[in-house]
Amino acid sequence: GRSLALSPAMADEKDEKLISAALQTVFKCTKIPSDLYEKLQYELRVDDSEVVKFNMTLKRGLVLDIEDDSHFRTFLNINDIVLTVNDKVANKPEFKLHDIFKERGCKSFLFTYIHMKCLTDDRPTVEDNERKDGYDYRVFALFHYQRVPMGLIMQSFLGAKVMVMEVAAKTIGSMCMLPGDCILAINGVRQANDAGKTLETMAGEIENKGFVRITVERQTSEVAKATAQLTIQTEHRDQPVPADCQVYIMDAIRLLKAAEPKSIMK
Repeated sequence: GRSLALSPAMADEKDEKLISAALQTVFKCTKIPSDLYEKLQYELRVDDSEVVKFNMTLKRGLVLDIEDDSHFRTFLNINDIVLTVNDKVANKPEFKLHDIFKERGCKSFLFTYIHMKCLTDDRPTVEDNERKDGYDYRVFALFHYQRVPMGLIMQSFLGAKVMVMEVAAKTIGSMCMLPGDCILAINGVRQANDAGKTLETMAGEIENKGFVRITVERQTSEVAKATAQLTIQTEHRDQPVPADCQVYIMDAIRLLKAAEPKSIMK
C-alpha cells in the first residue's frame, strides 16, 4: 500500500481535468474563462456524537439546493460545483455523499469545489457622459445551469433603456440581477432599447458560450431606488400593485418630489 505523491505539475494537471470535466457536465460547454470561477477547499470536521444534517440536493456535483440548517451551508452555496470529497469525485454517477460520511473512523471531510464568480468587474467601460450620480456600474456573469430557467422579466421604458422588472427566485437571473437594473451591454456590445431583443441576445449567448457578461446600471441612492420602483409599478402595468405597496409608492412619489435622500426603502 505505497501512496504515490503527485508532483505539483501532475496535481495541477489532475485538477485541471477535474475542473474541466465538472464545468463540461454542468454547463455543457467547453470553455468557461478562468476569471469566472475559483477553486476552493474546505475541511469539515465532525464529532462522533454529531448527527450530520445533509439537507442538500447535489446532482453530478452541482449544488441545486441547500437548506439553512445543513452542515454544508457554512461553506457551500447554491450553484457551487463540488469536485471531490476526500478525493472521491463528485461528478461520477456512483458518488454518494451519505456513504462517505458513514465510513467509520472518518472525522474530517475535505471538500474541493468551484465557486462561480458573478461580479466580474465593478469598473466597466461606460462613457463618462452616461454615468449618473446615485448609480453604480458593474459587469455580472450569468451562467447556463442545466434546466434552470432565466427567470427575468424585462421591459423597455420611456424610450431609454431596458429595465429588469422582475426576477424569479432560484433562477439564473436571481444569482445577481435585481429589479430596477438597467441593461447597458451584453458581452461588451451596446444594446438597443428593445427588451425582447435583449433577452434573446442574452439567452443566445448563454446557450452558445455557457455564460454571458452583462453591463448593468444599478441604483445606489434612495432617490434612484425610488425612481426605479416607480418605473416598475407604472410601466409594468399588467401586474396589479399589491396593497402593501400602495403606501410605499406614495412615499416614493413624495420623496421624488422633495428629492430628499431620506430612507424609504424597506
